[in-house]
Amino acid sequence: MKRMIGIGIGLLLLSVVKAQDREAEIDSVLAARPVDIRNVRVEGVRLELRGLYVLEGLLWFSLRVSNGSVIDFRANSLRFTIRDRHVLRRKARQELPLTVLLRREPLLVRSDSSVTLCYGLAPRLPAKGQDLVLEYGEHNGDRRMRLRLSAVAILKAKKLD
Repeated sequence: MKRMIGIGIGLLLLSVVKAQDREAEIDSVLAARPVDIRNVRVEGVRLELRGLYVLEGLLWFSLRVSNGSVIDFRANSLRFTIRDRHVLRRKARQELPLTVLLRREPLLVRSDSSVTLCYGLAPRLPAKGQDLVLEYGEHNGDRRMRLRLSAVAILKAKKLD
C-alpha cells in the first residue's frame, strides 16, 4: 500500500515538473519577436497571427485578439481544421480537425483591450488543394473569424532555440 502511494506521488511530481517545462515553452513562444503574418477583423474584433514557430517538436501559433468594440468578447476555444480549398458541386466538404496539445487562451476579451493566445500542435502540413483553417468565434454570437494558412505559409515557421 505504501509503495502504491509512493508511486502515485512520484507520478504526480513528474507531471507537475512536465507542466512547468511546458509553461516555460509557452513563455518563450510569447516572448519571441512577432512577425505579422495574417489578420482578420469582424465587427470591432481583430484576430492576428503574430508568428508561427517550431519548438521542442511542436508547431506553435502565437495570436493576438484585440477588441475595439464596446461589448466584451466571450470566446469559444480556437478550432484548427484542415479543409479543402475549393469544394466541387455535389461533393462533401472534407474537414479534418486537429488536436491542440498545449494552449494558453483567456476566453474573455474585455472591450478596448487585447489578449495574447498561444497554441501548440503536432506539426502537420495540409495537402495540395487544402488549407489549415483557424476558426475563432463568440460563444453565443455572430462574430466569427477565419484565418486560412497554406502549406507554404506554415513552412515559413521560425525555429526557436
